[in-house]
Amino acid sequence: MSRNIPILHNIWDDWSDFATGGVQSAGITLEELMSNIFTAGPSYHYVIDFEARALQFVSPSIRAVLGLNPDTVVFNDIIERVHPDDIDFVAAAESAIMEVLHQQPALQHSCKTSFCFRFRMPDGGYHMFHHQAVLLSPNASGRYWTALNIHTDIAHLTTTNNYKAHLMDVRNNNAVLTLEVPSFGIPAAIPCVFTRREREIVRLLSKGLVNKQIADELSIALHTVLTHRKNIMQKAEAKSPAELMAKCLENGWV
Repeated sequence: MSRNIPILHNIWDDWSDFATGGVQSAGITLEELMSNIFTAGPSYHYVIDFEARALQFVSPSIRAVLGLNPDTVVFNDIIERVHPDDIDFVAAAESAIMEVLHQQPALQHSCKTSFCFRFRMPDGGYHMFHHQAVLLSPNASGRYWTALNIHTDIAHLTTTNNYKAHLMDVRNNNAVLTLEVPSFGIPAAIPCVFTRREREIVRLLSKGLVNKQIADELSIALHTVLTHRKNIMQKAEAKSPAELMAKCLENGWV
């Protein structure tokens, strides 16, 4: 058995029995939730019941990204792909996130968490991935959550892990908390530099939409999109779209 599996299972078991809510109980719509998901590269997602470690849904794209069969994959198949040198950080990040949610239970109703780590690819090499998780609701027993996890390959943006974990309130796009991850330094919190509209545009850019498509999606004028994009690049001090996406990931702005 991979060392990754018992380490992470122990973290999740240590933090059971305090699941009090999730985005579904807060009335957050799927459209609102998905608008807060950042996918600047090949990605897949799944829904998991953490008590049984059972996958309730797996997107077909996991086959193209990790080479795993969506019809037969189990949760351990996914977590054993985490790089051995990153597993301690992943465990520490998960524990730090759970500590915040335990101390501030209201955040369970509207939070998205994120951090990065390396995944083993089908060819045996490793790529940096961006992990995002959203608590959907307590499971049937009320002791654990069901959650939506999204994994995005960002190797084209960065090969370096900044060892930061972030928590965002999906009802307030400007609420970003950089979490203390013990043994990996205490990164300074960097306030989000974007307005809610600018954040929406960044996410649409990450999905590959061009200016006209963004204007249509948001029902705004094309020149308004161009103005926002200019402001976005200036605020992020980015010289290219790739640098913009890398900075957004590094600072937890998405």
